[in-house]
Amino acid sequence: MLARSPSWKKKRKKPRRRKSRIAFFLAVFIWISVAGGLALLWYGYDLPNVHQLKGGTRHPSISVFSEDGALLATYGDLFGRPVHVKELPPHIPAAFVATEDHRFYAHFGLDIIGLIRAAYKNFRAGHVVQGGSTITQQVAKNLFLSNSRSMRRKIQEALLSLWLEHTFSKEEILTIYLNRVYFGAGAYGIEAAALRYFGKSAHDLTLRETALLAGTLKAPTRYSPLYNPQAAAERSAVVLSLMMETGKITPQEARSALKESVRVLQPAKGAGNCRYFTDWVLEMLPEYVAVDTQDLMITTTLNTALQQEASLCLQKALQQHPTAHQGAMLCFDASGVVKAFVGGVDYAQSQFNRILALRSGGSAFKLFVYLAALEAGMTPETRLADTPVAIGKWHPSLFRWKPRGEISLKEAFAYSVNPVSVRIAHTLGRERIVKLARRLGISTRQPHDLTVALGSGEVTLLELSGAYATICADGRRVAPFAIREITDCRGRILYRREPKTIQAITQDICREMKVLLQGVVDYGTGKRAQLTVPVFGKTGTSNDSRDAWFVGTAEGVTTGVWIGNDDRRPMKDVTGGKLPAEIWRHFMQAVLGGHVRALSGFSEIAPTPDDLPTEGVPEQEEKTQNLLDALVEEIDKRQSTSPKKARRSVASIEALLEELDE
Repeated sequence: MLARSPSWKKKRKKPRRRKSRIAFFLAVFIWISVAGGLALLWYGYDLPNVHQLKGGTRHPSISVFSEDGALLATYGDLFGRPVHVKELPPHIPAAFVATEDHRFYAHFGLDIIGLIRAAYKNFRAGHVVQGGSTITQQVAKNLFLSNSRSMRRKIQEALLSLWLEHTFSKEEILTIYLNRVYFGAGAYGIEAAALRYFGKSAHDLTLRETALLAGTLKAPTRYSPLYNPQAAAERSAVVLSLMMETGKITPQEARSALKESVRVLQPAKGAGNCRYFTDWVLEMLPEYVAVDTQDLMITTTLNTALQQEASLCLQKALQQHPTAHQGAMLCFDASGVVKAFVGGVDYAQSQFNRILALRSGGSAFKLFVYLAALEAGMTPETRLADTPVAIGKWHPSLFRWKPRGEISLKEAFAYSVNPVSVRIAHTLGRERIVKLARRLGISTRQPHDLTVALGSGEVTLLELSGAYATICADGRRVAPFAIREITDCRGRILYRREPKTIQAITQDICREMKVLLQGVVDYGTGKRAQLTVPVFGKTGTSNDSRDAWFVGTAEGVTTGVWIGNDDRRPMKDVTGGKLPAEIWRHFMQAVLGGHVRALSGFSEIAPTPDDLPTEGVPEQEEKTQNLLDALVEEIDKRQSTSPKKARRSVASIEALLEELDE
């Protein structure tokens, strides 16, 4: 009998190994399935019932109260009735899909490509600059979930999105979205927004009006046609171009829409100036609770007596200055509790909230330049040259300052000496200053050159005041807030403010910075803000006195004042050290009570240079108009029959859109 070869034995072992591998992978699959099932059960057991979306679209009644229980305002359904996508003109759903989720009809509720692209851009930027949420995810989050950034909420949002896509058609999801999304100014839903802004039904919206509404969704206050017409116009150009790129409108239609004039409906007269505050509260509301059909009661931090005092101070002061027509005031304590919030002189005439408006910071932005210097090891007594400086072709002017050769940081900050600020920024680098500003709460983009040292970038009064308050709070981050508690109609607490502490700057650096801030008021450009208690503040004036600021803290209370014109016309004889400082002083006397009085005899104090305007900063409105004009030209070029020229035109449009969006 023939002996069995070794190869025969090897062949007998292969099936056993294959069975072992199959058993192993089967076991792994089973355990993964079990773990996945348990995870779905854990995250999905308390998911809401999406079928409730088929009910009515009643908007909640929202009552806003002051800290002492006085009713400030009520909001409710702004005549919004349900509309269906099929009933609307085609350009309306097209605008929202192109702007918010251009792959809406292709994905299954989650846009994997969009998520990957957003993650890549955020990684390159080093912070969040783009989100990847689909319209379906926005419906899930806004209607059913809170805005917390927990992993549980993210997973539930994804599960709800898949459930919504399974339960409803794309048209139904888009209909739900358009009937529930918030457009600002208390308007929920496309019908309410059309009535609120333009006094017409959504069925009658023009292409440009639709683009304006679609543009508000990115930031309802910043891009509101009511609050910020210029930014709304810029954003609507972006929407129209996105619609053009997705093939929903022609270049000619986009060009015609850009030239279309739009009339925004102003509310009736008689609304009190607390409406700036309550509108801000309403805009923030979705960040804290889901705004569905339940009635809500909001207890805020506003002090009605101080609110009235701030409004009167602003109105009386501006009556004496014919070239200054608008202003804003914000007051809050060391923990960020907002006590007064005046976004303009008269809400009935203009609802544009100037506390949230972007304006050139001028010398008030130098806070971050000198903070960076102190963090780099300089001290208030460090001496630097105050002689003229040139960076390339840029020669910042000395204005009224007479060089002495060298001066201390304390003197340079007190008198707002431009060459010293520029030298610090050139030595330390622009990025260091911008990152420090971001650490203290400045979220707006800043110029990519050294003009940032003179405040050429734009800031809001809200964020700038919070940064100054942080220094006087020993470096603990102060973020002004307005909402203490939110309850439903039965008194159940839906949200309550919990204190949070973040150390943004060391206490040692803050002590040194307070020396500089006090010098501004004691003997520098802010003398008009003097009280009988220590005052820590800074003046600011932008190019040609288009913006005038004073932000200061006394006895733990911070107040910020801005004066200017909405059309950015220059003011005459208005600088941060004059009118804003005087308004600040009068108001703070009322805030701090009888034990504090203003120092008199300013005429006896030796004259010093007024707060110095910055120089060489291009005007934002001119830049914006040039970009819009260039965009119209590129749209015209797109009509060329040459594919090569069309591709070049598309690239130019994309570049212009990116610059406009920034």
